[in-house]
Amino acid sequence: MTEPRALGLAPPAKPSALRRHARLAAGVPARADLVLVGDSLAAGWPPDRLPAGAFNFGLPGDRIQTTRWRLRAVDLGPLRPRAALVWVGTNNLRDGDPVAEILAGLAAVGDDLRRLWPGAGLVRVTLPWRAPVPGRPATDRDRLNAGLAGLAGREGDRLLDADALLGTEGAAARHLMADRLHLNAAGYAVMGRALAGLLSPGSGSRPAPGGD
Repeated sequence: MTEPRALGLAPPAKPSALRRHARLAAGVPARADLVLVGDSLAAGWPPDRLPAGAFNFGLPGDRIQTTRWRLRAVDLGPLRPRAALVWVGTNNLRDGDPVAEILAGLAAVGDDLRRLWPGAGLVRVTLPWRAPVPGRPATDRDRLNAGLAGLAGREGDRLLDADALLGTEGAAARHLMADRLHLNAAGYAVMGRALAGLLSPGSGSRPAPGGD
């Protein structure tokens, strides 16, 4: 039986993405309090909407299998972050991967990160509303997000619910770019405030020591 794509490992397919990955690899800091991994939704997060000491390892075009490959291709262990934010999966949804396989891949990413940074807290981000994917029912995104929330609950991870924060369909428009996929400045402002609250001391989330 062929292994599901989302459970595999695959380098970026485009030469431009490989070059950008190489630049990210060359710019890994000595330490980071927060690391972002994922696709363009993670990569596009403005630095001024992130906590101090964050390192954005997101790469536009990433699929789950690409993120998993990149986590192994670079020595990120010394970063020892307090938390890692995972925001990936929308490209797998567009590619037609079954929801169950996407969820299995997201679980595998969590396992990868816990092995890489024992003790770091994980922040899972659900997929925001996007323009309909041809040939794919809109309910697949809802099913995926429900499964992701369940996964976060079982694993003790923190969750940023994009629909609750940004809205859906017409309500989401003010938080999205014209492509109805990527977040605009207003969308990242909302997400940034929510992330800051989630990571703040006393937020009720699981402590994540992550270092000295």
